[in-house]
Amino acid sequence: MVKFDISNTEVARNDMSKSEKYRYHVLLHIVKQGRPIAVYETAYLGLNMKQPTVRNIFQKLEKERAITKYGNGSRRKLLYGLTFDGLVSLCNINPKMQKELDVILDAWFEEPKFIELLKADYGDVVIKNPDYGKDLIKKMIRYFLRVEEMVGKITDEEMYTAERILAEQKLLQLNPAEIKNVLEFYTHVKFYKDNVDQELARNQDSIRSFQEIEKFGKFKNP
Repeated sequence: MVKFDISNTEVARNDMSKSEKYRYHVLLHIVKQGRPIAVYETAYLGLNMKQPTVRNIFQKLEKERAITKYGNGSRRKLLYGLTFDGLVSLCNINPKMQKELDVILDAWFEEPKFIELLKADYGDVVIKNPDYGKDLIKKMIRYFLRVEEMVGKITDEEMYTAERILAEQKLLQLNPAEIKNVLEFYTHVKFYKDNVDQELARNQDSIRSFQEIEKFGKFKNP
């Protein structure tokens, strides 16, 4: 089991609703295992919760793509494990968990299914250069959280996607140092490049904006 600093796992009681706290604690429990886990293990051997309650939370976490099915375990019980989105969600709920990303990634990089999932989003870098892949994932998560903070500062009534794009642009305007990270993500993170390319195809203004970013220089492959 992965060991965390308990002060980093605690969240203030008034920060979340009861259902949100249940989801957080179940997700944290899964992450702590450093391996895929079944519903019954979490219910009876882990959190001492009723199995139907845990199953319901697992289903919600799976729908949110925070966890996914990894395969069958003993007694043909389905095993569920962590995803990249789950890591982002964990740190979004409790930003202090960013301090635990090193131990989390070290543990979950031992799981072939986790690597397979990451490869779909990040490409071969997580296999060819795992240490760099881990650093890239940490940067990506921290960048996403900074974008989320910027989203929270936007008050006009636009759709969430538009708000996120606007927040990202505003983040880059206010923090030019982030441009280097964006270029690195575009070069090495498959899903990020795909998302940017889709947006560029839809929005000519975005093309001009991204071209302005590229003027700051090309990022060299590690």
